[in-house]
Amino acid sequence: MRARIRSTLTEKLAALGIAATGALISMLPALDLFQGVDVDLLHAVREAVAPVHADPAESPVAVVAITPDTFTAPELDGIPRILWTDQMAQVQDRVLGAGGRVFGWDIIMQNSAASAMGEILDGRIDLEGSAEQALRRLDRDLLISMNRHGRGEGRVVLGMADLGHGLVAPHNGLARQAGGNANLRPVNAYTDPDGIVRGIGLYYRTADGGQVPSFALEVAARQSGADFAIEDDGSVTFRDRSIPVYRGGDGDVNLMVNFDTGPGAVPTYRFQDILTCDDADYLSAAFDGRAVLFGFVTDLEDRKLMSNRMVRPPDMSGAPDACDGSGVNAAAFARNTEAGVYLHAHAVANLLRGNPVALPGEGTRVAMVFLLALLGAGLAAVTKPYFAVAALGLSIIGYWAVCAVVFADGTVLPLVEPTAGAVVALAGMVAFRFITADQERARVRQTFSQYLDRKVIEAMIDSGDIPELGGENRQLTCFFSDIEAFSSISEKMGPPELVAFLNEYFEIIGVEIENHGGIIERFLGDAVCAVFGAPVRDENHAISAVRCALAIDRGLMAAQDRFDVPEGRKVRTRIGINTGDMTAGNVGAARRKTYTVMGDSVNLAARLESVNKQYGTLLMAGDETVRATGELFEWRHLDRVRVVGRDTPVDLFEPLGMKGDVDAERLALRDSYESALSLYQAGNFAAAESAFQILAESGDDASAKAVERCRRQKERDGSQPWKGVTDLTSK
Repeated sequence: MRARIRSTLTEKLAALGIAATGALISMLPALDLFQGVDVDLLHAVREAVAPVHADPAESPVAVVAITPDTFTAPELDGIPRILWTDQMAQVQDRVLGAGGRVFGWDIIMQNSAASAMGEILDGRIDLEGSAEQALRRLDRDLLISMNRHGRGEGRVVLGMADLGHGLVAPHNGLARQAGGNANLRPVNAYTDPDGIVRGIGLYYRTADGGQVPSFALEVAARQSGADFAIEDDGSVTFRDRSIPVYRGGDGDVNLMVNFDTGPGAVPTYRFQDILTCDDADYLSAAFDGRAVLFGFVTDLEDRKLMSNRMVRPPDMSGAPDACDGSGVNAAAFARNTEAGVYLHAHAVANLLRGNPVALPGEGTRVAMVFLLALLGAGLAAVTKPYFAVAALGLSIIGYWAVCAVVFADGTVLPLVEPTAGAVVALAGMVAFRFITADQERARVRQTFSQYLDRKVIEAMIDSGDIPELGGENRQLTCFFSDIEAFSSISEKMGPPELVAFLNEYFEIIGVEIENHGGIIERFLGDAVCAVFGAPVRDENHAISAVRCALAIDRGLMAAQDRFDVPEGRKVRTRIGINTGDMTAGNVGAARRKTYTVMGDSVNLAARLESVNKQYGTLLMAGDETVRATGELFEWRHLDRVRVVGRDTPVDLFEPLGMKGDVDAERLALRDSYESALSLYQAGNFAAAESAFQILAESGDDASAKAVERCRRQKERDGSQPWKGVTDLTSK
């Protein structure tokens, strides 16, 4: 009885300690990104649990949008966009004449129509005098409108953007007529470290130490006629209320946007409809008293991933009928990216309604994380593991529902950190109970046997090269594999069929890795991470890894009849290989360890596996692997790139096979591809595209992907000099 009491007390104390540890782990500074993810999830959960949509008719903001069908409208079809200045003037005049309080330009007119015709006016093409005068009058109506409504009335705000490498601003003539710096405001969006846009700056610092209010803050102030103040501590007061803010990079003060995810939440009118509308009542109903933003709502221009990406409706859904009474067709499907003009529109609405996102205070955050972690540890301490998991799952669902209701007015309670803390605490407590119940299972041999072949363990013991806790730095080769199109295969299988398929697949992968001296470091769903050169040393680890990848590719092709996959699809796997310095070791607690590798070289191997998708290949290796293998293999040089999350460029290579085993036709294709690559890296994109196109037509997927890259490079703005390095924007 006394022993049982001591055991129970120990478990209670352990539960407290593990709960505290789980809470601290989930709140590590490296995981601060969770706060942004919380806001994204809350938009989605709120929509599912307690949707809150304002009446679009009461919206203080409207948008006039250039949409895909604007370009084919009868009034604009065939006219280059830069020559739409007369039409833009008409739309601005109609909006402000109908009672719009301010007209904000999220479109930046860097060039005037007249300057765009500079070659003609420079005398390269002779014109009659009247024609030349007509060209010089191309911007006249827009400049007059800007002078009247901007300089004269202060009802126009022009956007500008600082892209880090220079200012993008309206051309001087337009800016002067609009009132100069007084009516010019930054439209920069703040991108969080995870690449998601969740807010905008409320003001921006100038080079001389001054402060410029943001586009959204300026528009909101002019719509309401209210003042704002930038306080000494950097906070902002608007309409006598302190605005909830969060700090970004370099101490910037940002407003986190609370998106109304209802269809038509921001009434949006097509540019061409307003251009042709003479119905004063319609225009007054659309714009009277509102702030009106002018921007793009197209498939490609100015789109960003934002907090509403999980639940945003299709473009133009819920849009008001056109002036002539006809309906406006919404896009065929919802995109996860949002047009940039809506970021500013929702920000203006948040400021005017007083409901931007308010992140939790540090005390609230710590309390919620600890309470859920304590719940997780407590359940694991007093119940069986499966019951503890079920009870905690239901508790977390209930907590998320409460958070969604609280988020109705933009108030955030932490989601991910408390959930992670609870899961970590539960897992830690289950592990504690397991370890204290069976300490003998913590022996080194038993621990290693969970992830190493017995022969590898014995060889490691015989050599005395047993990994120590904490690891060591060694040059190794890491290998990541992933089944191509696995989601489309797995979604059509039931659980038994899926497990049988994966077992068959992993058997092929595992045998080849073992045969080539590697170990499987971990399974990640259908993915495999393997290491060559550790824990048993192998000086030829790079060669072994490449041979293994080629053998797996051949083995899968030969084993297609063993895979009972839907619709007779082929099972293929993408493999990324990289060689470099890595930290390898037996990491963990005294009684429970796992052998793992870490470091930038490991991360790059994982990136290369994914990059295969962008290059139409199945096997890919970094340049360090190629150097380490000498002259044993034939390679195709695919490109020189800068992968996401890494500043140093790396050359990508596709292994074709052992020297002497690759047929002449494939080598000839390789040589032609590399010749085209030389043109691409020299900046001759048109010639490279033509060369790659010929190869693509022969069925080479890598060349087809290269054609796409050539086209993207031809379309880039050219603000940065081309250095022969492709910047990859996705993992």
